[in-house]
Amino acid sequence: LMSGRAQNQGLKLVVDWLEPVPKQVESDPTRLRQILVNLVGNAIKFTTSGSVKIAARWVSRTTHSGLLQIDVADTGMGIEPDKLDSLF
Repeated sequence: LMSGRAQNQGLKLVVDWLEPVPKQVESDPTRLRQILVNLVGNAIKFTTSGSVKIAARWVSRTTHSGLLQIDVADTGMGIEPDKLDSLF
């Protein structure tokens, strides 16, 4: 979905599965997709060169439960420190 946008801007979009993830994960797929599209879209929008990387890992809590952690990182200039308080 986002690779075309990244290519149009000359960016490399990297997806890295850092470890095996269970075949089924209980989630709200609509909301998860919405969040990822927003984060990756903003990373692409505000990165002028380099790459956007999506890294996923399964953080196991017990044998039958855990958390799916997804990180989005980019080589863009980032957010100015004085603006962070207004976002978070």
